[in-house]
Amino acid sequence: MKKKHVLYIPLMSMLIGINACTSPQTIEPNQYSKITPKSNNNTDPQVNARVTSFDWRIWKVSIPIDNGGKAKSLSGSYIRNAQFSSQEKRYIKKNSDGSYRFFTEFNGITTSGIYAARKKKYCRTELRELTKSGNPTTWKMNEGKTHRMETTLRIDQINNSSRSRGIIIGQIHADENRGKGLPTVKVFWNKNKIRLEYYALKSSIRDKVRSGEMSPYEAWKDKNKKKYLDVKKVDITSVSKGTFFDLVIKINPSGSLTCIANGKSKTVYNYKTDKYPFKNYFKTGNYLIDDNQGASGQVTLKGVKVNHH
Repeated sequence: MKKKHVLYIPLMSMLIGINACTSPQTIEPNQYSKITPKSNNNTDPQVNARVTSFDWRIWKVSIPIDNGGKAKSLSGSYIRNAQFSSQEKRYIKKNSDGSYRFFTEFNGITTSGIYAARKKKYCRTELRELTKSGNPTTWKMNEGKTHRMETTLRIDQINNSSRSRGIIIGQIHADENRGKGLPTVKVFWNKNKIRLEYYALKSSIRDKVRSGEMSPYEAWKDKNKKKYLDVKKVDITSVSKGTFFDLVIKINPSGSLTCIANGKSKTVYNYKTDKYPFKNYFKTGNYLIDDNQGASGQVTLKGVKVNHH
């Protein structure tokens, strides 16, 4: 087995543009150009959004600014007051109509830390669901309830490389251990396509879990995903850059997963039947899946709401 080598890059190197977590692949000049955040103070008269507000008691936001070796986290009360520093304003800004602009660029500062070469980590400006008391959420897929997140958003701009997978605009994430766990459900916007990706048990593993031969906790662990899980992909609809649309991610009382984007709906896999065991939380915003220096993107959110009933 080859030895792993971790490359530690000082913070000053990052400030002068040396990528702390990019692949060593050579990027051709003019493959994509650097962009800067756009101002979005004008409302779109063609949009009658269903979600136009935020309950900041139940959200925090991660932005790609170094905070002791990890991405900086902003509390909901801080975001509601919108008194951002000049550095923070690059990544998050409240518009005059109450919407928020979320900008992300690949600079090496991820929620998992400042990563060295070949680590394949990505940067984000993203909301993470909490309880109203500010604690991690505790909802589960097997409790016979509806768990629903709806957000109204727009992809403003994206400059990415040819191998980019676009922007993750919504997630259901497992809380296996203090926020770490399987990114169970992800919704991507990429080249005007909305795609749902979700983890499901491999057919050979499903029978073992259902019969009790294998523990569901073992089968659904993030570290075991390559052995026991498949990634399923479903195209939902098309939405052009610059267009507001509604996105819904929902776990139904039966345990099935539904995704609705711009009015188009797909209901797929049943997590209750396959004994998915972990607690979960919703995420939404701008999670740019591109590890090339200079990649960037911007998303505007008009509002987001969550229901558990």
